[in-house]
Amino acid sequence: MTEVIQRYLPPDPNGVPVAAPAQVWRAALALVADVRAQFAALVVAPTLLALLYFGLIAAPQYVAHTEYIVRGVDAQRSSGLAALFNTFGVSRAADETSAIESFLKSREVLEKLNGKVDLRAVYESKAADWFSRFPRFWQRDSFENLFDYSRAFIEVSKDSTSGVTKLEVAAFDPGAAQAIAAAMLVLAGDMANSLNARAQADMVSTSKKELEDARDAVVNVQAQLTSFRNEALLVDPLAFAGAMLQSIGALSLQKAHAQMQIAEAEQMSPNNPSLPSLKASASALSRKVDEERAKLAGDNSALAGKVANYERLVLMRELAEKRYAAALASLQTAESEAQRKRVYIEEIVRPNLPDEPTRPERLRDVVSAFVVGFMAFAILWILSVGSKDHAQ
Repeated sequence: MTEVIQRYLPPDPNGVPVAAPAQVWRAALALVADVRAQFAALVVAPTLLALLYFGLIAAPQYVAHTEYIVRGVDAQRSSGLAALFNTFGVSRAADETSAIESFLKSREVLEKLNGKVDLRAVYESKAADWFSRFPRFWQRDSFENLFDYSRAFIEVSKDSTSGVTKLEVAAFDPGAAQAIAAAMLVLAGDMANSLNARAQADMVSTSKKELEDARDAVVNVQAQLTSFRNEALLVDPLAFAGAMLQSIGALSLQKAHAQMQIAEAEQMSPNNPSLPSLKASASALSRKVDEERAKLAGDNSALAGKVANYERLVLMRELAEKRYAAALASLQTAESEAQRKRVYIEEIVRPNLPDEPTRPERLRDVVSAFVVGFMAFAILWILSVGSKDHAQ
């Protein structure tokens, strides 16, 4: 302490501080005056201002409180022993909880909330003091400033352990605080419904696209099959080929019968006058069989090539129809799953109507001003003493 006082003593011509009793006393008074000035500026003045504002000026604020949890429902159809334990599940939906919490803190929810409750009328109330009323004296009346202003009056917090989300709304009127909290709870429910709709759309959209592709494939193959029938002038080449095979078989039997008669006639009576006609008939039957076989198989115009194309188109149609049936079943399953999987808001605590103000916490705020000021004073005093020691 003596070293600190000596800093305030005037030096003699030789540069050594004079330690006369009167001068020491004046230096001590100067030191005390300097410390008092700093203490008054950093501790006393802010504490008195806080006491004046929070004790006499600050308007009371009413806080409406509500709590909710986001539940996820996943109903699964099971069989056997699993059906006893896993038929209908209700669990916390962590991702959806975070999404709804972010939504309640967004500008979008403030726009929708402003359509349900006149926020400007609530926070421009004459019951608010000059420092708390919207817009504050250093701000303009704009939506962006209203959004920044609302952060001090609307608080959304989530308990990561229990999954419960707490919503607190402060206002200068208890009814307005309750109305805002109730409206935000409704908007949270709307957001949950929107998440359900999006999830259902995502689950079903892929199945619908697959069904549309399968349907287009069936229509395309059927169009190709119709075009082939028109070009080939055949409705069913397979049936026509079967008929031709039967005709060739019949002609072959007739040819074989004619050849047998010719052989018998040549053996029994070589000079039989009916032999030329039998031979002519057998020759005609042979030519007819060859012609029918050429129509059935041979060059590109033969029926065999048309049958091959027809069978390929029929196979493609069958595969496309099976694909369409599978896509239809998949769509029905996706729609059923989408209906069973959903999230919803479960209200734990309804928005209350506060009967007395809880903000501002006057004593705590005054004490906080004193503590912060005293810490600033202590830090400044320590720095000043250290700098003077360093200068010497």
